[in-house]
Amino acid sequence: MDILMKQFFIAVFTLFAGVLFYSSPLWSQSLQVSYAPETVSFSSNQFPADLLRGADASRYIQVQDNEIIFAGGQAMISGFDYLAFSPNRSFIGVLFFYAERVSAEIYRSDGTLIHRIGHLADIHPNDPSRALFLFDNGQFVYRDNVAGFAFYNEQGENVSQVYNSFGSQDGEQVSQFSATAFGNSVYLYNPVIHEGGNINSRIQKAHMDESVREIAFFENRKISSLEIHPSGRMMLVHTIRQDTDVHEAFVLDMDGSILVYIDFENTEVLRSELSLCGRFITARASGRVMVYDVPTGERLGSASFRQTVRAAGYNPDGTMVVLTASQGSRNQLQNLMLHMIDIHQRTIHREDIDLSIAESPDKPLRILFDQSGHSRITGGNRDILIRY
Repeated sequence: MDILMKQFFIAVFTLFAGVLFYSSPLWSQSLQVSYAPETVSFSSNQFPADLLRGADASRYIQVQDNEIIFAGGQAMISGFDYLAFSPNRSFIGVLFFYAERVSAEIYRSDGTLIHRIGHLADIHPNDPSRALFLFDNGQFVYRDNVAGFAFYNEQGENVSQVYNSFGSQDGEQVSQFSATAFGNSVYLYNPVIHEGGNINSRIQKAHMDESVREIAFFENRKISSLEIHPSGRMMLVHTIRQDTDVHEAFVLDMDGSILVYIDFENTEVLRSELSLCGRFITARASGRVMVYDVPTGERLGSASFRQTVRAAGYNPDGTMVVLTASQGSRNQLQNLMLHMIDIHQRTIHREDIDLSIAESPDKPLRILFDQSGHSRITGGNRDILIRY
């Protein structure tokens, strides 16, 4: 009996998804964490540029208060009122607000100015909706007046206007925008529509002929976020019920048909995302992570953490990778800890990371996996490689 009790206390047990997981020493012997070579020298305000071509230490942007400095200091932008990046930082756009007008400048990631539009739009007093959305081909969209979207081509020419107002007399929130990286599919959504005491929401598909088509309407729900998969074949819609504040997710095809519904189990989800393979959803709260199978909607696993979760991902080999950290000065994270959870083997390993990372002004931290099972924490000033 003494031997059994001794073996029991040697293992560290953690409750995970309704079953007991034990702490494994195996990963501690083979886990390797390091900076990606191309970002190892970056400071907290330096970020990789033009991710389409792969990170390159000679191609970076330096982001600080109202100022962008391109690699080598050969070009800079300052004094702007609004900053935007294309999905892979191939293009950078800024807005300047003057007394009666809005102007815009669009740059390539090497600092080359490609468009300067002196009068993009008139100023609407107290308009909270002025924003710029860029594509990875140089096209861009300007939003103002709560629900107005102006589309511009690669030559900086205004080619279409779309207005995405629901027209509710009770009011609505600012219309939001989601699209594929090159603008092949564009969706506009009303996250909150007040109507007769109810809160509804809807999604519309926008077309270059200035027409829009409603593809989804959610009663008694507001839309927290909408993410289009890079393939352009499906989207993840994160909603919150009006009556219960329950967080949910819908995976839709591009015409709005529901492929799967997921209940986040009374968890206040801060971010949900589709895996690049499109088979899994990772949802994270401040101290909890859940993974779901897209084809079935089944929860594959979940874990709770005392530290704040900053990024999470699921590898098809059955490994959940979670990064926790505390907030340091400005955008710097500190006290990084890596959590490796093997769902099949029922094991969990935690390890402090003696590295640092700064959060990006335009991208959340994300954990990606390659074919060999290795993972990469990306989105910050430095990429962190994880091999196990």
